[in-house]
Amino acid sequence: MDFARDVFSGAVGAICCVYAGLPLDTLKIRMQLGGQGQTLFSTYSGIVQQEGWTALFKGATPALASAMIENSVVFAANGLLTRVALTTTRTTYQTDSKELPWITDLLIGGVSGFFSATAICAPEVVKCQLQMDHSPLTAASARKAVKKIYQQHGVAGFAQGIQALWLRDVPFYFAFFGSYSALSRAYATVTGSSDVKDNEMPLFFC
Repeated sequence: MDFARDVFSGAVGAICCVYAGLPLDTLKIRMQLGGQGQTLFSTYSGIVQQEGWTALFKGATPALASAMIENSVVFAANGLLTRVALTTTRTTYQTDSKELPWITDLLIGGVSGFFSATAICAPEVVKCQLQMDHSPLTAASARKAVKKIYQQHGVAGFAQGIQALWLRDVPFYFAFFGSYSALSRAYATVTGSSDVKDNEMPLFFC
């Protein structure tokens, strides 16, 4: 049940994040890979005038797939690894502790980021391909992008940039889960509780 909850909550969060941030992500990609001298406004104006405002949402399908996979994998991996670490610790040290050392939370967060970065690489490649495509957006665009990547680079094409994803996501989730763990422990210390569950944490601590 915990595993299913981790996956479901991650997927719901992904949907909200994608549609809120995709237009800005498309602008970022165009500015990073486009010509020199582009500004945020000129890039936005060029896209809207030449391709229509819907072009800002190019890559929505792979972006949604990527975000759902990322959130589902990272939270499921973190939850699973945490439960395995707790079980191993209890067995090894014959203790009923419900909390792992903080450094262990940090390491588990980093490993979770490695798994999620590996899982999202392929849809991220497709998303970027679509965002740099200046042709009109159609229902078959994602399929055409997949075909183009495969024809040009083969299966290895879907792993392009995976090293950069590892370098981005491993330290990010190392810090993300480490910070959350630190705040949880701080709240437990302030309230004098030895076991604070996620649903008991106030919103400003989450």
